[in-house]
Amino acid sequence: MVIIGTVVFQSATSRFMASLLGVREPDTNGTLIIGCGNVARKIGKAIHDQGIKVILADTRWDHISQARMDGLPTFYGNPVSEHAEHHLDLTGIGTMLGMSGRINADTLASIKYTPEFGANSVYELISSSESSLPEKHKISIRHRGRPLFGPGITYGTMAGWLRSGAEIKSTRLKAEFGFEDYLIKYNNRVIPLFAIDPKSKLHCFTATSTPELESDWTIISLLLPEGVEYQRQTEEEKETHDKT
Repeated sequence: MVIIGTVVFQSATSRFMASLLGVREPDTNGTLIIGCGNVARKIGKAIHDQGIKVILADTRWDHISQARMDGLPTFYGNPVSEHAEHHLDLTGIGTMLGMSGRINADTLASIKYTPEFGANSVYELISSSESSLPEKHKISIRHRGRPLFGPGITYGTMAGWLRSGAEIKSTRLKAEFGFEDYLIKYNNRVIPLFAIDPKSKLHCFTATSTPELESDWTIISLLLPEGVEYQRQTEEEKETHDKT
């Protein structure tokens, strides 16, 4: 009875005591973003501003330095390297977003972090170049993260919208202004990116699924200014978009 009572008491109070002593591991609601280019930085900043932990990882110092100037936590190096195994602190991180715009880098990261985060928590923003590849040259879906944001949305799409003056904005939904009203208001000027529930958990829009948004949820979207049209990338820009 003493042993049973001790186990029950410890299990019932361990979470409270860990919090009291400051040794409890934080919730894994944070996000690891692969890439520090303009698209990744803008998205990372929007998530960070909502109080959700983010880490941006890149091998390019110019991208890393810009992210640090934006006040974003970074990891300088290859996120699938031996160095990352020892120095990339994933405490509180439970989601990965592959947003480098480079197929091999994002896919390799997806393969690396799927066992750690789970297949439903690993995502990729499809690169511009791969959308035109024949099937025999495309990487198998089972090796990829879940496709971010919507059917046909690529890194080039996001970069093009940002060049056209689009901004990432957050909106709190209400009972009298739900998700359907939101889509009607902004029509073809919006790309929904994420939703945050009242418990501050981040949910991603994908090409195959949409979060079931309710009142008091916050939606994060890319919005074009009224009257501005999206400027589509040229083929040359598709090849060089990762440099910006």
